[in-house]
Amino acid sequence: MAKIKVNGREVEAPDGANLLLFLNDTLGLNIPHYCFHPALEKVGSCRMCQVEFVMRRKDPDGKESVRRVLGVSCRETVRDGLEVETHGEAARRARKEAMEFLLVNHPLDCPICDKAGECRLQDYAYQTGQLEGRTIEPRRKEEKLVDLGEVILLDRERCILCTRCVRFFKHFEGRAQLGVVERGDRSHIAAFYDQPLTGNYQGNLADICPVGALTLKKFRFKQRSWDLTPVPSICPLCSRGCNIFVDVARHGVVRRIRPRLEPEVNGYFICDQGRLEFDDLNMVEERLRFARVRREGRLVERPMEEALAEAARLVREAGEGLLALASPFLTVEEGEAFLALTEKAGFKGFWSPPPTGLGDRHLRTDDPCPNRRGLEKAGLQAVHKEALAAAIPSASLVFLAGERILRLLPPEVLSLCAVKHVILLERVLGGLEGAVQVALPGASWAEKSGTFVNADGRKQRISPALRPPGEAAPDGRILEEIRRLVLLQGSGKEEEK
Repeated sequence: MAKIKVNGREVEAPDGANLLLFLNDTLGLNIPHYCFHPALEKVGSCRMCQVEFVMRRKDPDGKESVRRVLGVSCRETVRDGLEVETHGEAARRARKEAMEFLLVNHPLDCPICDKAGECRLQDYAYQTGQLEGRTIEPRRKEEKLVDLGEVILLDRERCILCTRCVRFFKHFEGRAQLGVVERGDRSHIAAFYDQPLTGNYQGNLADICPVGALTLKKFRFKQRSWDLTPVPSICPLCSRGCNIFVDVARHGVVRRIRPRLEPEVNGYFICDQGRLEFDDLNMVEERLRFARVRREGRLVERPMEEALAEAARLVREAGEGLLALASPFLTVEEGEAFLALTEKAGFKGFWSPPPTGLGDRHLRTDDPCPNRRGLEKAGLQAVHKEALAAAIPSASLVFLAGERILRLLPPEVLSLCAVKHVILLERVLGGLEGAVQVALPGASWAEKSGTFVNADGRKQRISPALRPPGEAAPDGRILEEIRRLVLLQGSGKEEEK
């Protein structure tokens, strides 16, 4: 620890720590900044984080002289004896002048800008009292709606040339795709050779851009940020288990998924698959909203209590003839409930899809199972295609449980299930309408709570962001209720004997 002085008060700080982060995160001094990002190279180009550095020096006679120097805090590290003034007149005036310079050519797009409500330019302009411009020259015109590929649109009028986007590709992905071209007041951000951006991490540009210059095509003009409720959760699309926010609109629709800081897992970023592939969470018409039971050869909607009792009867009567297969999307708690329900099954485990080939050296893994290690720890074994195909013909009843189980199973396995009696706990019926005896409406990962264990063995909590439609319920609750009914029916049978 180093002893430093901040605004005349002596404090202790980690030696070598970034000064700006310490001032803001530890002391809560709210020093403004644009170009600085903790995960990127420090350049100090926006000049918004200027503070006064107090230099004290003694001459040979022992007389002390004091000199005050303005400098950016983002490139300064904590060291013993450092003394800074963060809110003196000189520092505040310097930051206000830097802000005025950034606003000289900035358009008044706030009413239509997607970044409104989350824009630091708005916040800092308000804090520094930038109510009107003093220039009379016309604002510089720049190109709007520059298409940077499948994910991002660039509005060059709003860009303040903080170069976060340039540094992101260079330092995170290891290959530059954006740069600052031209000089002086003609400088602007452009893709190399005007080629579209590539890679699985383009969406992070919208997060790290401090203004509304880089926007997500999928989110553009969809919702105001203040109408969204961010719910912390875990991305289930691979075994990394990236920490995310699920942003939900007032009417219960997922509008956006953003990264949530977790240094031990994903840092500040997530991949584009995890960010953009959430449309199935808003699926309503295709959902199983109510339970269905086969009656006289047809699947008909019945009350949940009746469907649960029928499922319990089928499970109890099947005994060792039951083949039980869980989805890797089940939480640890749901895996334990599934194992307890199917303890007498002749074949049980969780489906292990083959590697996706989408893994990279950053965050994305090849394993599409979000909770492989958690389910194995709960006692379930991973099941592969060959073992499953060999076991299905001898089963009298197939129980498929969990989100995306039908989507993940290969067609040849589904065709084998189609000639068996099936209990299905899922969100959709899929292609097994002719075989399903009981269909129970389950919940998505965004509609339940529980624990996932990622590829590194880290336990992480998912939280419900949405409410299941109709009588749909979290899978764990349904599994526990079926087991309770199995035990109840079994005890009743014994009493009859």
